[in-house]
Amino acid sequence: SRDYIGITQSIASVDIRARVKGFLTKMNFIEGKLVKKDQLLFVIDPQPFQAKLSLAKGKLSKSIANKEYQQIQYLRMKELVAKGDVSKTHFDQVSAQFGEAVAQVEIDASEVDVAKINLSYCSMYSPIDGLISHKYVDVGNLVGGLESTLLANVVKLEPLYVQFSPNVDDFNNFLKYRDNMP
Repeated sequence: SRDYIGITQSIASVDIRARVKGFLTKMNFIEGKLVKKDQLLFVIDPQPFQAKLSLAKGKLSKSIANKEYQQIQYLRMKELVAKGDVSKTHFDQVSAQFGEAVAQVEIDASEVDVAKINLSYCSMYSPIDGLISHKYVDVGNLVGGLESTLLANVVKLEPLYVQFSPNVDDFNNFLKYRDNMP
């Protein structure tokens, strides 16, 4: 056996970053301690994101109601144009408004999805079991924005790699020993 100076290295290290802009309201860990996978680590104030989600849902409801109205108008005009009671130009206008209403529902549904995603980014969880580093930002600070603010780092402890550098003579002895092994 031989003694060497080695460097331990984790096989997984994850940076915990703020993905939305807001004020950090909660830190749910002790620096330098173990954390479990899916443990809540940080919370960004969710109120502005909840309000944006409510607004997006309201817009979606409004656009759904408008689409339903435009659909009724479209079906009425379709019957009237077939009878010759309404001009083709007026029917084309109502048809275009119905198509626009359908598209607006899709746009507003996507805005609801984006608002839900942004709201979910207010709570940050540990993606792995491991040791959490020190916090880089204190509760009360504004985080996120143009750059995703680094909040902490989680390092997986098992298994670990160990890097070491034997000298050339020792390395040659290892190779000879390996060749003589059954």
